[in-house]
Amino acid sequence: MAKYGVAALFLILLSLVTGCALLKSSPGEPIVSPTEAASTAADGLPLTVLSPTVGTPAPTSSHSTNQAVPPVVLNSVNEVSALDRADLKVLSKIGIHLANAEITLSSGAGIRKGHLKIEKISGDADCKVRVQDSEKGIEISEPLLRHSPDGHSAVVKVKSALPVVSKCRFSIEIGLKKAADTNIELVRGTLSVEGWDEPLRVKMEWGEIDVGTVGELSVVCGRCSLTGEGVEGPLHYTLETGNVGLTGLAGSVEGQTLGDTVLKWRKLRADSNVKLSSRAGDVILFFPETVPLAIDLKAPHGEVNSRFQTGAHGVPVSVSAELGNVKVYRSTKEAVSQ
Repeated sequence: MAKYGVAALFLILLSLVTGCALLKSSPGEPIVSPTEAASTAADGLPLTVLSPTVGTPAPTSSHSTNQAVPPVVLNSVNEVSALDRADLKVLSKIGIHLANAEITLSSGAGIRKGHLKIEKISGDADCKVRVQDSEKGIEISEPLLRHSPDGHSAVVKVKSALPVVSKCRFSIEIGLKKAADTNIELVRGTLSVEGWDEPLRVKMEWGEIDVGTVGELSVVCGRCSLTGEGVEGPLHYTLETGNVGLTGLAGSVEGQTLGDTVLKWRKLRADSNVKLSSRAGDVILFFPETVPLAIDLKAPHGEVNSRFQTGAHGVPVSVSAELGNVKVYRSTKEAVSQ
């Protein structure tokens, strides 16, 4: 009897050890009770899902291996009809693409905090702009292309005539301590710039452009006026129709228009180049008194009046006025900058 009792006890102990081993699904994995397993959702996903913050990767979980991870948000995008921010830091680029707007840009040491202000001047509740803010800079654009009931675009470009645009009109004001490389595209509007020493490119169908103390400037416009003073960098302009009046120039100018042109240089670098064309209208130029010029002036249906000797050696100056006069004067107390 003692022998059978010992054998029975051994079998009981063996069954207990085997049962405990079966409860473990794999080495090193803790035993999970039915109550603990019920705390996980039936589809294997965690009960609480946190949305990632801007620039922060989404959290991973061992329970969500089959779940698509949301993409990391790198840019901040807002659609607004009004905005007033005073937290702009140093920007590398600015892009503005609107149908109808009044834009003001300024920069300088006197601006302590960079600011962006957007206001809706006219339009209904659907009139909004999209502001995309990223590490590279700021983009301001129309969120959707508005269409008229007949299926045509609300923006109708008519050569050398007032374009018909959407009734949405905005005011954009940007002030920075340091200017940024800027690209502006408008159908109709106005642009005022002060103290902008970074490259500025403007495309417009109809409007007015006024600049003060700017660097490199490029303008392409249908029907525009271009005025201002203090253009330091190279100036390029192409106007289908419009007058040009700029003073305080300091470098190369290449431009064409149908209208009057008046340009005055305060200095002229020796490596500069001047090439102007007017299909109709007078061209009047003022150069520093002591600057040597190699001039070529043409006015097939007008008069040429120059205080400089034609064909001399110096800065190349080529001017053509198809239906107008060409006049070139010397400015006193000015000198060429070597």
